[in-house]
Order: sequence, then C-alpha cells, then structure tokens
Amino acid sequence: MSDPTFSDIDFKNTMTWVWTTLNQQIFVCFCNLFIQYPLFCLLCVLCSTFGGSMMVNFFTYRKPILSGLLTPRPVAITVAAWWLIFYCPMNAFEKICSMKPVLLIMVVLKEQRLIKITKLINYLIIK
Repeated sequence: MSDPTFSDIDFKNTMTWVWTTLNQQIFVCFCNLFIQYPLFCLLCVLCSTFGGSMMVNFFTYRKPILSGLLTPRPVAITVAAWWLIFYCPMNAFEKICSMKPVLLIMVVLKEQRLIKITKLINYLIIK
C-alpha cells in the first residue's frame, strides 16, 4: 500500500528541488567538497530534503526525529535524484534538464502537486 502523502509526482518534485538548490550559492561553495566526499554530499542532500520533518518531529515530540528517513520510498527517490544530478555519466541529466521544455514540464508537474494539496485542504475545511 502506497503512502497517500507521497505521490508519484514527488520524484519530479524532488528533482526540481535538488536541481534548483544545486544552482544556489551554498552548493557552488561546496562543489569541490561534494566531489571529494560523495557520502557527505548525500548526507547534506538528505538533511536538506528531510530537515523540515526532522525539525517538526523534534519540536512536537510526536515521532522520533529521524522517522522521515525510516520510510524507504522517499529516501530511495531522494537518493535516485541525488545520483542523477551529481553522478550521472557524461552529465546527461544536467544536459537534459537544462533544456527549457524539460524544465518547464518539471515545474508544471510540481505545480500540479500544489493544486492537489490545495484541493485537499479545501475539502477538509468544507467537511
């Protein structure tokens, strides 16, 4: 049974998020460090992806802090996106995602997730 909060669009959402943060200043500073230490790079990506849930779990005391990392599907999607962005042979993923039509499709699919969340919130408010 799949997790209803983690849909199939989340792979595209994770890729879009990691791709945009790759271009931010902090990732440019750590670029050489990430090349030398790939496990440190993976740890940084996992912490930045699941950092929000870790902080919520820490402040609300509802679940263990690292409970977000215990579900295999989100972690696998994040690791796959990390590998494609940082270690794909011949920078094929970067070349594909640098094309405007592909980037536009990824952004549109990310916005569809936002529309689904908005509809769910409206449904819960009306109910």
